[in-house]
Amino acid sequence: MTRQFVYLHGQPGGPDELSLFGPLHWPDDVAITAPDRNRVPVSLPEGPITLIGFSMGGKVALDWARALPERIAHIHLIAPAGPPDSEALLDQMAGGALFRMARDRPRLFARVARLQSLMARLVPRVMVRMLLATAQGGDAALALDPAFRARMAAMLKAGLGHASQSYAAEISAYMQPWSVSLSSITAPVTLWHGEADNWAPIALSEHLAATFSGPVTFHRLPGLSHYSTLRHALQRIAAA
Repeated sequence: MTRQFVYLHGQPGGPDELSLFGPLHWPDDVAITAPDRNRVPVSLPEGPITLIGFSMGGKVALDWARALPERIAHIHLIAPAGPPDSEALLDQMAGGALFRMARDRPRLFARVARLQSLMARLVPRVMVRMLLATAQGGDAALALDPAFRARMAAMLKAGLGHASQSYAAEISAYMQPWSVSLSSITAPVTLWHGEADNWAPIALSEHLAATFSGPVTFHRLPGLSHYSTLRHALQRIAAA
């Protein structure tokens, strides 16, 4: 029987996150789809589904888990951007200022999102340098890898470069209160989080782990940050 996996990318990001580190070799009984939320609405395959949500895609995975609890067999959350329920958490996040802007000054944020989209379309390599400027832990090595930077630039150009509205909408929704119903999620959850992540601090996963009603497995990954955690988790999930 074929196992259906759905990968939900981060923001800014796209389905090409699955190939940021080279090809992944999935088991023969796994069919994996990676919808591009920047361009089309997510549609789920038939039958039980395993969701894989990376970064901002973690919230999307949890939204689906609440909406269709009977369909979700398992949820993998990789460096998830859990609810930013305190100013202290936002202070720890590399994108905290942008998130506050989305919450407090939505019109200005919409203009900034359009500017980011223009940069991603015209000068994606510059945007990659900006995104990775604060890289630490395992991401510091990735930031020096020309192949990784080139794949990131192509992904940003294909995604954010042509779709600022969906990017802005997801970040705006992320900054609205949404933690109250997480306790209704009973599907098994596996959390993967780097202890050196400064994009999505590990405190976000710690909060999630204490909230779910179902079984939780929590992989704390010393020395790894955001994208290095994605690489590690995808390799482990694909090999299982």
